[in-house]
Amino acid sequence: MRKWQPPVELRLLLGALDAEIQAASDADVQQAFSEAGRALASSVRDVRRLIATATAGLDDPEPAIPPTDALCRREAWLRQH
Repeated sequence: MRKWQPPVELRLLLGALDAEIQAASDADVQQAFSEAGRALASSVRDVRRLIATATAGLDDPEPAIPPTDALCRREAWLRQH
């Protein structure tokens, strides 16, 4: 078994990743972005279901906030502080 050389391995991995990213077509990038968006939306739905289950029976559960609204509010808050 050869000695593991993390810096060399990382450099090779990053080189391969760089080549793959540069070779990607616009359609590939759009598809990856679309899939990531669906994964985020699916995760948000799952978390909301868990919260709804956990807060069942509470008088005043928090209203659902769309993820984009939450991000906008966070960015606005960060700009103010």
